[in-house]
Amino acid sequence: MTKAIVLVSPDNPTGSVLTRDDLEAIADIAKKHDLLVISDEIYEKFVYDGVKNLSIASLPGMKKCTITLNGFSKTYAMTGWRLGYIVADEAIMRRISTVHNLIFPLCSITQKDGLAAVTGPQDSVNEMVMQYQARRDLAVNELNKIEGISCRKPAGGIYVYPKILGLGISLYDFSARLLKEHKVLTYPGTAFGDGGKGYLRLSLTTAPQNIKAWISQIKEMKGELNFAK
Repeated sequence: MTKAIVLVSPDNPTGSVLTRDDLEAIADIAKKHDLLVISDEIYEKFVYDGVKNLSIASLPGMKKCTITLNGFSKTYAMTGWRLGYIVADEAIMRRISTVHNLIFPLCSITQKDGLAAVTGPQDSVNEMVMQYQARRDLAVNELNKIEGISCRKPAGGIYVYPKILGLGISLYDFSARLLKEHKVLTYPGTAFGDGGKGYLRLSLTTAPQNIKAWISQIKEMKGELNFAK
């Protein structure tokens, strides 16, 4: 029996962002069937082209049945600090607090730096989001120049998710060879489920010149495979 609905928006790996209509439809289902909603919003700030990101907890009647997961690793580039948080109704939080491996103490330095990040100026966050949008545009444009590769422009997140056809080998093997032979780290879409067949996740967490370099390597290897056929 279904107990909860899990949402990730902006999504990893596709970069899709749920619209208000999407969230209202999901909220109606959750309320009708008395379900919890677990909303992973770690990429909430990473939305582009004027897209508005909305938390399902902000919709009428959803605050008490939503568990919101978020953290500092993406928005404030504090990945190694392992600092995150949960927002939920008091009754839910009392139950969560009994799970020792989920709730654990952090050193005072980490907590104070997290407080400074969230209460201080957000200029650096806005600048980072602009840089990611520029990297996204660069990656999408370059990938779509390669025959047999189609890449939609994601509305959010820090990845691009191109569809790659005509390789002659699985994307798992393609990804492994890219890493071994060209030092380019990617993830085959099937690592995220059967719906990812034919897709490859590429991260934008690097400089533009590096993005152009690894796309060049992808083009080169794809050409080698097509030539071999």
